[in-house]
Amino acid sequence: ADGTVVATGADDHDGPNGIMSGQVRIFAWNTQQWIQRGSSLEGNGVELEFGFAVALSSDGLVVAVGAYQQDGIETGINAGQVQIFKWDTVDWVQRGSGLNGEARGDHFGWSVSLSSD
Repeated sequence: ADGTVVATGADDHDGPNGIMSGQVRIFAWNTQQWIQRGSSLEGNGVELEFGFAVALSSDGLVVAVGAYQQDGIETGINAGQVQIFKWDTVDWVQRGSGLNGEARGDHFGWSVSLSSD
């Protein structure tokens, strides 16, 4: 990791999917300035706090995003969710479905981390 790619979370961002849906943006340094890499990642509902926790892989190609207030149909209110995205040379693509908290109030996604391998 040389610090030329950075991921930023704005968990209280009011996005296209509602208030406090959250947003993540990834930037790459081009030797003179920071340029946004791909589209902004948006929370998919109201008050999710998507982007509260963000982790970037050491090569800058994978980002994990926590949305600790995500509600689940089977898990209940504020079970939480983590979504993983991979850079495909054009944009960020979600890998699989979200990883979900197990029960109401778990706040899964409060913290995220990626291994270096």
